[in-house]
Amino acid sequence: MKVFIYCFAVLSICLFAACGNNDQGENPEVDKDPVTNNESEAAIKKMVGHWYLKEATRSGKKAELGDFYIHFSENGIFKSDLIDANQIKPYQDGLKATVEDDLISFDDWSDSFEIKELGDSTLTLAIDLKGFPFEFHFTKESIE
Repeated sequence: MKVFIYCFAVLSICLFAACGNNDQGENPEVDKDPVTNNESEAAIKKMVGHWYLKEATRSGKKAELGDFYIHFSENGIFKSDLIDANQIKPYQDGLKATVEDDLISFDDWSDSFEIKELGDSTLTLAIDLKGFPFEFHFTKESIE
C-alpha cells in the first residue's frame, strides 16, 4: 500500500509540474516559430527578400544545380529561376504563394515546397521531383 501511495504522490507531482506556469503567457501552445504554427503572415514576412542557393541535395547526396535564387515579395509573390521536374521555370514571372504550417503552395501551380528550416538568414526547402527528394539550402542576401 505504501508503494501505491508513493507512486501516486510522485505521479501527482510530475503532473502538477507539467501543468504549471511556463511563462509563455496565456496560450502556452503557441510557439513563435511561424513554420510550425500556421502563422503564414509572419512566415512570409520572415521570408521576404532575395535568397541564393548555397547547397542542394538529391536523395541526401550533394547535387550540383548551379546558381539558383528565390525571391519573396511582401505581397506573397514567389519568384525564382528554379526548374520543375519538366525543366520548366514556372516561378520565373512570379506566382502567388500561400504559406500554411510548413508548406508553401501556389495558386496556379501544382508543386509545393516543405519548409524544413526558416531562420533570419537561412532557409531550407524540400520537394519531391519525379520521385526524388530534393532539399535546397538558401542564404539570404544581406542588405548593407
